[in-house]
Amino acid sequence: MSQVKKSDDQCEMPISLPLLPDGWQWATVGQLAESGEQPVLTGPFGSTLGRNDFIPEGIPLLTIGCLAEAGVTLDKAFYISNDKARQLQRYQVRCGDLLFSRSASVGRAGLVTEALAGSVINYHLMRLRLDANTLDPRLFIYYVRGSRIVRSYLREVNHGATRDGINTTDLLRMPVAVPPYSTQRRIIAKIEELFSDLDAGVLALERAKAKLKRYRAAVLKAAVEGKLTEDWRAKHPPKETAPQLLERILKERRRKWEEDQLAAYAKAGKKPPANWKK
Repeated sequence: MSQVKKSDDQCEMPISLPLLPDGWQWATVGQLAESGEQPVLTGPFGSTLGRNDFIPEGIPLLTIGCLAEAGVTLDKAFYISNDKARQLQRYQVRCGDLLFSRSASVGRAGLVTEALAGSVINYHLMRLRLDANTLDPRLFIYYVRGSRIVRSYLREVNHGATRDGINTTDLLRMPVAVPPYSTQRRIIAKIEELFSDLDAGVLALERAKAKLKRYRAAVLKAAVEGKLTEDWRAKHPPKETAPQLLERILKERRRKWEEDQLAAYAKAGKKPPANWKK
């Protein structure tokens, strides 16, 4: 495991940092940078890349919308030509890079997989290239998504801003809790185990929901067909059949109507005509 680089950035930290377990240490994103690489790079902006460059198929242009809970997807990606991608080669990502949203939904993060290597980032994303021997990039993603410290830090650096946003300097100074490398692997394994259990639970709930829907339909079907109370009816034969019940209801309604009609004629001081019951 590589050692965390020394830096004075922590002295300027805008938030207080809690104590960590033995063997852990606080570091900034800048301290975790891969040697010989630019640790943080913002995507191209201005006239470098515009809507006129977008085509139906080609090299993916990653946007904030590509940073989903399940990872980096192409659902909200645009596409540019190979020539345009070569012009923007500096902004192409490689497997293991980390993506961080710099505006709008600040703080969303994702890990670039082999399938997305060569894609280009747009202006609303920043590419992080950290030393994987110091901090496993998967743990960085989990940390960003779940850390109260990250939320507090982003809130502080955005204090007084007219809109949410973070710049390269802010991201380089963002604090990261770094466990020993062996502990990192155990944490990641446990998170993925629990997430797998959660996924299985969600799947089981969806299956149960589908079964309940079918059961509800079966109950209603049995009810309207008389099967739901078949045993009860065998023990409690009705005093009148359905046709008899319907006939009684119709006679009662007719009697009530005739009473109302006679009352109306009496109130008006008139006698009902000979054919008033028709």
